[in-house]
Amino acid sequence: MNQTADGGMPSLWSDAASEGRVLYYRYRTNRQEDTDMSLSRLMKFVTGIMEGCLGIPVLGGAFVIFTGYNALWVMLLLHLVTLLISHKGNAGRLGSVVGIVTSCIGMIPVLGMIMHIISAIVLLLSALTQQDRIVRPGPRRVR
Repeated sequence: MNQTADGGMPSLWSDAASEGRVLYYRYRTNRQEDTDMSLSRLMKFVTGIMEGCLGIPVLGGAFVIFTGYNALWVMLLLHLVTLLISHKGNAGRLGSVVGIVTSCIGMIPVLGMIMHIISAIVLLLSALTQQDRIVRPGPRRVR
């Protein structure tokens, strides 16, 4: 690219004006994107916290038994939804798979508690280490 007389780079507008064309650029101005986390990451946090609550030795087991094991079905459904969202977003799926296995064998008293704790750790670590890729379109030239 050519440099200006003072050694700086010319702006796009001066190049466009010198060529006799006018360039129009549209930028996405949604500033909320900068702070949003991806849906898969949010679901991993939610399911990880819920798995952690179910992994509490006496309270988690009592909650599962008092709900008639329906808490395990709800967690299975949430893990399936998280797996589908993670697959669509091309994010890690290990935490959701461990959660699905945990929901299937969670009715076994001690093994279920251990699995709930393991799946909570895996889900939360997966959510913490996930890199959210915000796709921002670059400048677009419209003629």
